[in-house]
Amino acid sequence: MRALGLYFLPRFPALEKLELTDHCELQFSAEMANHEDSEENDDADDVPLPQGNEKEIMDFLERENYWGICKKLKSIHVCHHRELERDAIYVGYRK
Repeated sequence: MRALGLYFLPRFPALEKLELTDHCELQFSAEMANHEDSEENDDADDVPLPQGNEKEIMDFLERENYWGICKKLKSIHVCHHRELERDAIYVGYRK
């Protein structure tokens, strides 16, 4: 998530809609689980996507300053995908 604000969004100043999605698969194969266990997950720059508390999400969006990076941004949608379902847990609009 940190890379999004530092490297990706500055390249798209005319962006009007941002959708932040966390994809969760409920069933992992043993091979994928072993692969994930072998990777280091202690990345200090890795900022997790908020899980659903509206205040937590608003605080997250304020800290990451996506509105300030993309001046034409009209809305930010925070979603969670669970296999084939998509759950929008928060939609924020520019004030």
